[in-house]
Parts: sequence; structure tokens; C-alpha cells
Amino acid sequence: MARRNYNYFRYGTNTPQGTIFARIQEGVQWVFDQLKIGAAGGAEEAKRQGQKGYDAATEAATTASNRAQEAAQRATDRAKEEL
Repeated sequence: MARRNYNYFRYGTNTPQGTIFARIQEGVQWVFDQLKIGAAGGAEEAKRQGQKGYDAATEAATTASNRAQEAAQRATDRAKEEL
């Protein structure tokens, strides 16, 4: 009786087709899990790169603003000197 039910106890089915289907299904599930992991990593990297871009743009805008203020101050000082 144990020999007759060996496949059932080992694979959960008595038919070889059931075990092949189960293995294919497990393989497909593994591939999907790998894709999810890769997608999550890609999303995290995109977020990191987006933050770097934001920081660079903010710094560039601040620098440009400071330069404009300095130029305006120099122009104001020159105008006062001429008067």
C-alpha cells in the first residue's frame, strides 16, 4: 500500500501529469517573484535618481538667484556712486 501511494505522499498526487504541472506552476511563480523583486529595486533606484535631480535643480536655482541678487546689488551701488 505504501508503494502504491508513494507518489501521492511525495508529490501530493498519484499522476505524473500532476507533478509536472505543479513543477511548471512553481517555476512560473518563481519567475514572477523575481520580476517583482527587480521591479521593486528599479522603483527604488528611480526614486533615488529623482531625488538627486531635484537636489541638483534646487542648488542650481539657488546659485542663479544669489548671482542675480549680487549683480543687482552691484548695479545699485554703481548707480549710487554716480549720483
